[in-house]
Amino acid sequence: MSATLDGEAVMPIEVADLLLTGRGGRTPRGPEPTSDEITWLRRLADGWTVSRLASVSGYSERAMYRLLRAFYQKMGVSTRLEAVMLAYDMGWFED
Repeated sequence: MSATLDGEAVMPIEVADLLLTGRGGRTPRGPEPTSDEITWLRRLADGWTVSRLASVSGYSERAMYRLLRAFYQKMGVSTRLEAVMLAYDMGWFED
């Protein structure tokens, strides 16, 4: 807390670990992602909320959470941050 009061940035240890170590040697477990799944990850990486993503994609927010959870499992990750980092590592965002 004192670091925050002193104006220093504070980040969870899990985030720092991911930034330092990357994805920890993980590779996607399932088949290549669909173009929709890559679009979802790009938008999430750009700061979109799940609510906005669901609305634009034509799903309810609850359905979008379920789809993302299943996609993360297919990728072998458990968080949005891990999913986005893995996508960058795999070159899925390259045009």
